[in-house]
Amino acid sequence: MLSRVVTFFMCCLVALPVSAADDLWEWVTPWPQGHGLKAAAAGNGVWVAVGEKGTVVTSTDGIEWWTTHTGADYGLRNVVWGNGLFVAVGGALGGGGGPEPSPFYGVVLTSTDGINWTERVRTDGLPLSGVAWFGSRFVVIGYGSEVLFSPDGISWWRRNIDRYIGKMIGPAWNGSTLVMIAQGGPSQWPPLPAGVFISEDGEHWSLGRGFTHEFMPAGIAALGGRFVIVGRDHKPGGESVWVSDDGWAWTEVPYEAPEGIGYGFSKIVAGGDRFIAWEPGIVGTSLDGYVWLVEEKTVAQGKAYKIEWLGDGYLAVGAEGFMMSSPDGSEWAELSGECFDSKLHSVREIRELAEGGGTIVGVGRHGHIITSRYGKEWTLQRSPAKHDLNAVLWAGTAFWTVGGQWIFRSADGVHWAPMFRNPDYTLYDIVWNGSLFVAVGREYSRDLGYGRTVVLTSPDGDEWSSEWFDIEGMLFTVGWTGSQFVAVGQPGHYLTSSDGEVWQKQPADEYLYLTDMAWNGDRLVAVGRRRGDGGVIRSTTDGFNWVESVLPEDDVSEFDDVTWTGTHFVAVSSSSGDVIFTSRDGVSWSSETTGTGVWPISAVGDDRNLFVIGGGFKIIRRTRPLADPEPPRRPSRRLSPVAEKARTTIQGLASAHPSP
Repeated sequence: MLSRVVTFFMCCLVALPVSAADDLWEWVTPWPQGHGLKAAAAGNGVWVAVGEKGTVVTSTDGIEWWTTHTGADYGLRNVVWGNGLFVAVGGALGGGGGPEPSPFYGVVLTSTDGINWTERVRTDGLPLSGVAWFGSRFVVIGYGSEVLFSPDGISWWRRNIDRYIGKMIGPAWNGSTLVMIAQGGPSQWPPLPAGVFISEDGEHWSLGRGFTHEFMPAGIAALGGRFVIVGRDHKPGGESVWVSDDGWAWTEVPYEAPEGIGYGFSKIVAGGDRFIAWEPGIVGTSLDGYVWLVEEKTVAQGKAYKIEWLGDGYLAVGAEGFMMSSPDGSEWAELSGECFDSKLHSVREIRELAEGGGTIVGVGRHGHIITSRYGKEWTLQRSPAKHDLNAVLWAGTAFWTVGGQWIFRSADGVHWAPMFRNPDYTLYDIVWNGSLFVAVGREYSRDLGYGRTVVLTSPDGDEWSSEWFDIEGMLFTVGWTGSQFVAVGQPGHYLTSSDGEVWQKQPADEYLYLTDMAWNGDRLVAVGRRRGDGGVIRSTTDGFNWVESVLPEDDVSEFDDVTWTGTHFVAVSSSSGDVIFTSRDGVSWSSETTGTGVWPISAVGDDRNLFVIGGGFKIIRRTRPLADPEPPRRPSRRLSPVAEKARTTIQGLASAHPSP
């Protein structure tokens, strides 16, 4: 038995309290939040789901959910209830401790209520992925050859199985035996095939059945004393699952997939009186693990990473906060909601927001345009452009957006009219000083064979004049100081003009890249980065003399956007975490963590309603005025817009399909 040659020692106990999220920021879309959820558990009248970026969502009825957060950027992969505790496991990039910490580390967290979490263990190595409670011990597995176990969730020990076994799946408990699957590893050549490990106490493990290279296990579940393993079978002759009552003797059970489906189940859950296995496009159900009904259909809309049995029904969790519930696993009620079509996932990025007349407009990649009235209901609009839109502006009576070869105008953010086009241009920004529009960009001259900077001007937006400049770099943004237009971008030079007709070159820091500007009526603030030195915020009152601010955070890599809310400047960075920077005067800045895990691209709003958007159309809102101090930390409990519909649907499903 392999357990004879293992070592046994105490894990490093960190016992660090991890703060729950506060209600200073709340999610707008998706609802109740937008990070991927990987697993769920229920205990003591509370439902908990965990996922990416330390995200936790909780519920007391399984229908109405609210968002909390562990306070750290963990990727949480699994959670279980036992011994009066929720135990969540996962990991993240970063050192795990020791003289030469690994680029990855695993974590074990515990909570009694799903809101306040304590970090119990941090392992130097790959993330942890599985956890089980079997009545007397917790068992945690991950990648590699180590297993963690604990009698109470507080004190943890670790056992090395003394063999590289790759990614581990499980563990599953059938009432008397624990089983986990090792997906194999390259400790010898040829690589080890997958195998089954068996234990009665979670501490001593023995190697049981091995699989051939044709079968790649992907999931395991236990019900009524029986184990079932699902996976991909590459041998000819159809798909199969493996069934066992003790973990040692296994029977291969073939099943017939619908015609044209050439792959096996990749996920399985056990609960109530049945096993449910699925892969996008097919769903299989079995009462005993031997006889399977396989249908060509999609379970939980195909978005589920995992489906859990929580005692009286199934909960599916998945990509971008996806959540659905079902009494029997066949018909599902949506628990989460989003404003925008998820088919746009791979290209969804809004680059800038603007607000005017109670309407918010966002523009971005591939011509995407979103709008909202007062930040309440958000809509993806039919765009006039197929190329990227780089900036949007409210000019008192209409919105203006630039990108690619176009300038568009709209009075409502919905209906857009083209106001300018030049197929040789790429336009990056536009500004209005009350009497003149100025847009900046780049022209590729076919005659000259290279690109050059272009500045466009117009007093009314109908007729545009162009002027070209041979300067180093490109101009990415343009602003107004009250007396000067200022156009800046890459290192070398920037341009100034008092009237938009006569422009002067000004020397620029050779390492400075500026990407956006905002004016508060007195001071113009520009944001960007300095090559080799991270994020930069500079400001000027005249366009010539600049003040560089000292930032409250040291690890800001680059700023994307700055806006004026009427009382504060707000600067954001999509590459520096879920942090925003605020300033009343544009010189002295403070930082604030949103606690949502959203890395902001752009911000818009006023002192009382500030909205921030991140990648994938993720939108959050500050719930208190910028001037207010940070409130006590507690989860956001705003009612879900889909909860009442979900409640009605679930009640109807439960009546039609009583729980087993």
